Amino acid sequence: MAVAVKVDEDLPAGVASLVVASGYEAKTVYAQGHTGMSDDQLWPIVQQERRMLFTADKGFGNIRDYPPGSHAGVILFRLPRESRAGYLRLAEFLLEQVKLEDIVARSWLFHRMRFGCGERKIVTAEAALARHRRGA
Repeated sequence: MAVAVKVDEDLPAGVASLVVASGYEAKTVYAQGHTGMSDDQLWPIVQQERRMLFTADKGFGNIRDYPPGSHAGVILFRLPRESRAGYLRLAEFLLEQVKLEDIVARSWLFHRMRFGCGERKIVTAEAALARHRRGA
């Protein structure tokens, strides 16, 4: 199954270049002229194109609104301090560690636990929600 990705406007366009260099197809919200759209306007386009969404928009991390299995996948990038270079490093690490084919139709939270220490974690949104419910 070929994985296609849409890179949201809150991530650097270079993320799309990294996706393509990793063997996947990618389009950016910016290049398609979809900048400034609300989540409610953008989401049907992402769905229609059957693309996995790479975003830093926390709204897309809500698995009640975007339940896993109902879409091609959401990768939510989080950094303690947002930066273009940080998001590029995070995307590069993700694409080195994970085959996108293996995580289709899931929601993933991808972040650094402590900025600058090099510790990185890949966490499913479902696991994060379960930990939150347990009080962990």
